[in-house]
Amino acid sequence: MKDSIQVIEQKLVGFNDTELLGVKTDDDKISVGVSFICNGIGLSSGQRDRQVKNVQEDVVLKMGSRKLSVKFDDQVREALFIELEYHSLWLAKITITPAMQTNQREVASKLVEYQSKAKDVLAAAFIYNPAQKYLSTTTERLEH
Repeated sequence: MKDSIQVIEQKLVGFNDTELLGVKTDDDKISVGVSFICNGIGLSSGQRDRQVKNVQEDVVLKMGSRKLSVKFDDQVREALFIELEYHSLWLAKITITPAMQTNQREVASKLVEYQSKAKDVLAAAFIYNPAQKYLSTTTERLEH
């Protein structure tokens, strides 16, 4: 984790009836708040704390994580973020067990959504690709 990295853009991004805290830093990386993901999935505070610890201790995940100072709720706070390139790997490491499917159905369902779709929603919030807009416009015209 590097201390000299600065947040240049910060957004609350709507996803699955919750909000994710996404940031873009001066090294041109897009990252998401780990606790925001955990809370959005519906993990308990103990499960969330375990995931924060996992991200900080995992040999690969810690390469893509960093603590950043961000402003939310009218306060500057330090929070753990994980780069989008590592986001899917982290979430894939959270196993959806049979017990979770039985006892925490909603959490298991949300975890699948976050594993498969959250990265794209966050990327779209920070990256403008004129070609994508053109392609979607062209596709809409062709369908009419």
